[in-house]
Amino acid sequence: MSTSGSSSRPVLSRWPAIALASLLIASGLVLWLAIAAASHPSTAYGDGASIDDRALAIENELQCPVCQNVTVAYSGSTLAGQMREVVHEQLAAGKSHDQIIQYFVDRYGEAILTQPPKHGLNLLAWLLPLAGLALGLAAVASVLRSRRGISESAGPAASAEPGLSADDERLLATALEEIP
Repeated sequence: MSTSGSSSRPVLSRWPAIALASLLIASGLVLWLAIAAASHPSTAYGDGASIDDRALAIENELQCPVCQNVTVAYSGSTLAGQMREVVHEQLAAGKSHDQIIQYFVDRYGEAILTQPPKHGLNLLAWLLPLAGLALGLAAVASVLRSRRGISESAGPAASAEPGLSADDERLLATALEEIP
């Protein structure tokens, strides 16, 4: 039914690798969707969330323009304090999350955001890790497939110990006859 070599093996003999790859891809997609859903403010804080909770979520999405790698929520600078006040004022005025974020983007540019926007060249920042993961999995699968192919193509004779020579067999027979 099957011959040596990985290309002519039936699909049933490769099902564990196919199942593993499918499982990895499916779990990666589920994880990606879960992270995307959790990071969206409407799912992170329900409709009944307080203004303080909603303000904290917005402030955590904004970089402090004065400090490096610190969000507005945790910065001690005067400008960050003023930005927190603006967030609270706009939430009290009934503005939405997206409107408030856009307000700050209009004034400071997209660099104010802690996460790069998911469009244009910034889309690469979101897609390259996924592409790297896919390439890494493909490389691992390729190496495993080639190792399996080498061991199967060598056959059972290559993995077994070599047989005894005629002289060795004669010596073994003599030794066995001498044993009482």
